[in-house]
Amino acid sequence: MATYTAPTRQYLFVDEFTGPAGSPPDPGKWVHDVGYGQWGNNEMETYTSDTANCFQDGNSNLVIRAIKTSSGYSSARIKTLGTFSAAGHTWEARMKLPLVAGTWPAWWMMGTSPSQWPQSGEVDVVEAYGSAPFMETSVHVPDGSGGMQSMSGQKGIRYQDNTIDTGWHTYRMVWDVPGDGAFTFYLDGAPSPYLTVTAKKTGWRYGSNPLYMLLNLAVGGTGGGSPSGTAFPVDFMIDYVRVWA
Repeated sequence: MATYTAPTRQYLFVDEFTGPAGSPPDPGKWVHDVGYGQWGNNEMETYTSDTANCFQDGNSNLVIRAIKTSSGYSSARIKTLGTFSAAGHTWEARMKLPLVAGTWPAWWMMGTSPSQWPQSGEVDVVEAYGSAPFMETSVHVPDGSGGMQSMSGQKGIRYQDNTIDTGWHTYRMVWDVPGDGAFTFYLDGAPSPYLTVTAKKTGWRYGSNPLYMLLNLAVGGTGGGSPSGTAFPVDFMIDYVRVWA
């Protein structure tokens, strides 16, 4: 009897974060956003490229660490703009989210034409807001005026019903291009998706404009809330990020 062999995944992007302890993320895959006050949302952190804020831990994990300093808060925001982008395919990350007041971890995607935002696209696969025991998934689309849809209607889709904890969880997005451009989201390998977003639901087809990835840990802001009383440092940990055909 022939032995079944599962098909080998054709990875378009993969990072297992297997570098030495204390080393930065692979600069051939990740680029740092740096600075303070230019990210919107009333965030309180300064993003740096320092390994104090973003490093591999020697155990095949990436750590994004928010730190309280004498002058405020520092953290990190990394992206694959200029190193990797794609349209369609399957995107997956295994992560451990902090559920701590005043913090706002996220794994999300943006279109490769920032000057055309929001028409170029934004998909927030995972956002966690402070100590709230849920994660949010959002697919944003432009409204008729070119501004950002509030998502209270049918154009934008926001989902907040996944209860989470501080353990490891796997998040997957399947983007149907070609097709109707639908996004389907899965949690922890479950066979059924928790959210499917179609062009019919949003009233706008995403098309095939490539998206790039971002990972960041914000402090404060409209999502994180007040960090007062929170003990820092706070860690957002990523085991791997993979994209395959």
